[in-house]
Parts: sequence; structure tokens; C-alpha cells
Amino acid sequence: MASALKLIPLLACVAQISSASLQNGTVAAKGFVALRGAADASERPTLTNMTMPVAAIDCPKTHRDPALMELCLSHGGCAWSALSGCRDWSDETFCNQGKGTKQDWCLDVVVFHGGSDPYAVMCCWNYHNAACGAC
Repeated sequence: MASALKLIPLLACVAQISSASLQNGTVAAKGFVALRGAADASERPTLTNMTMPVAAIDCPKTHRDPALMELCLSHGGCAWSALSGCRDWSDETFCNQGKGTKQDWCLDVVVFHGGSDPYAVMCCWNYHNAACGAC
């Protein structure tokens, strides 16, 4: 009986946390919390993961193949690097995609842009900020 009385504050805490609102304002649970059995699914809101970015431009899949770089650059808004392939990313995003020690690969990253005035952007290591960025 004593051990059951110890669980009451814990259950009250679980019920209060479960019925609280999430950070984005949606309600996680409505009414009482069912601790055992099936709760009425019609009263539960549908929670959606809104953190996944959606590509603004549908760049061709090049799988980092240098032979497909021209195909990538023929699409407006797409850029290409040997490390990341064809993407609609900013130069800064391209420069921050390496693995391992950033200084090791940062200077090797070159981002190519197409269009009527094609150009390339090199990435540089900034010792002051200890970060890789577009030069």
C-alpha cells in the first residue's frame, strides 16, 4: 500500500505534463490522460514534423559525378560541388558540408554556378571564427 501511495505524485506529474501544450501551441492531449488501454483517438490532434526543409528548386540528382556537373549548372538556381553534388544551397551551406576536421577539407571545396555568367566560389577557413565559409 505504501508503494502505491508513492506512485500517486508521479502519476499526477505525468498527467499534467501529458496535457500541457507543446511549444508550437498545439495541444498534446485533451481531457484526461489514459494510462492504460486505448484512448479515444478522435480527440488527439495530428502532430506534424515541420522541421524538414523543402527544396525550393528541384535540382537534378548528379550523385557528385563530375560528368553531370553541366547538367546541374543548366538548371537555374542550382550549384554544384564535388563534395555535395547538385543542390539549391547557398555557398555558405556548401562550405559547411564536410566531415572530419573542417580545416582539412575546407580549402578543397569549390562551388560552381551556371547561368549566363558562370562563376566559381572557393571556400576559405576563417581562423578568427574557426569556421569554413565562402571567400
